[in-house]
Amino acid sequence: MAYVLDGTISQEEIRNLFIPEVEASLVATNFATFETVMDAESIKIPGIGAVTVLPYTGTAVTSDATDTSKLLVLDQADYFQKAVDKVDNAQAAVKVIGKVLEKGAVSTAEAIEAYVFSVLGAAANTVTGGTLTVATVAAWISSMSVALTNQKCPRRGRKLAVTPEISALIASANLALNTVTAEEAAREGFVGRFGGFDIFETIYLADGASTGKMAVATVVDGSYAGIGYQEYNVGEPTEGFKWIAKGLANYGAVIAQEAFIVASDVEV
Repeated sequence: MAYVLDGTISQEEIRNLFIPEVEASLVATNFATFETVMDAESIKIPGIGAVTVLPYTGTAVTSDATDTSKLLVLDQADYFQKAVDKVDNAQAAVKVIGKVLEKGAVSTAEAIEAYVFSVLGAAANTVTGGTLTVATVAAWISSMSVALTNQKCPRRGRKLAVTPEISALIASANLALNTVTAEEAAREGFVGRFGGFDIFETIYLADGASTGKMAVATVVDGSYAGIGYQEYNVGEPTEGFKWIAKGLANYGAVIAQEAFIVASDVEV
């Protein structure tokens, strides 16, 4: 991979700008275990089956562990490729190229976000949602928690993804959101804590059956997502008077533990 603008924009600078910007823009990193790779088309996700506990009567029986590892195929891909004129001075052009990489990273993150939530929103376990109101939103959140608990989902680290409209409804309902730390408040999309959930808002939830969106309650162990950074550079075409900033990333997501995910078709 050649970088024409040696001394102006280095490979390290591009790497340090593009990749962190993609991952910092993702609300979905709170809802799935993310793996990042370079130049790969799949990621092996290690897994192990249930470990049975038996009564001890003086002797122990050894049984083989069940390998439940899955192959996460990064079968989705998006790219951007933008040209910047050389007419401006080098310093000005470099600033523009930096903005192209930054905006390209954000757009890449948006595509990844929408895909991950489409996978989570298609979970087999669902809770009846419908049209939420100020009077019903708290009970609905509780029903999501009850569903996870009945499916033996861990209580620790539960997350709930809602639309901005539902987030506003929660605020209107004057729910007593628990005090959060500065670190929590700084997370992308973080709303607050209520009903055992860290609640996040995102505009990238999957569409429901009619006019609603598929809210998702889960823990990060419920699913895996992967991003493969295939190419990201600044180059110079053989003809013309432009610099080219471009990036290509492939990605995928898979549900690992169905019992750890609940979806609900809701609207305000």
